[in-house]
Amino acid sequence: MKKTIIFGLIIVLATVLIDQITKALMVSLLVTEGNFIVVIPEFFKLKLHYNTGAAFSSFDGNFPFLMIMTAVATIIFIYMAKYADFKSKKFYSWGIYLMIGGMIGNFIDRVFNYGKGVVDFLAFTFFKTYDFAVFNMADTFLVVGVICIMVDILFFEAKREKKVKEIEIKE
Repeated sequence: MKKTIIFGLIIVLATVLIDQITKALMVSLLVTEGNFIVVIPEFFKLKLHYNTGAAFSSFDGNFPFLMIMTAVATIIFIYMAKYADFKSKKFYSWGIYLMIGGMIGNFIDRVFNYGKGVVDFLAFTFFKTYDFAVFNMADTFLVVGVICIMVDILFFEAKREKKVKEIEIKE
């Protein structure tokens, strides 16, 4: 259990550092909101945007509510981390710690960029006309974390439960 906590904290620290370093780099590189650098024409650009809302700008400008929700969600994820075990629940464990790191990364932005919002910079355009939401590495870690937990639930949870029942029957 101690190894799981230490490894989990390393994941959280790494995700927060990656998130904060990439955000600082983009702010220093792009300087003004709306500025962008085309990486792959008609598909991918680095574009500076400050999001004062949550996912897809929901709750835009509602800073107190977002601070409370971010804190509550982080506490829930930390509680869920007590079920992490990298030996028997790899996907769940990776997922929960990636989500904690992502939440902390965006929380840092909300606290230190008060009024400006969370720094977003990854911008994709699909089919030459559809501009997807601009997002950041913390958002990426959150999404990958959710996917990991879904994979765990869909493909591994039933197997673990079956194994536990088999052990109970043998005893």
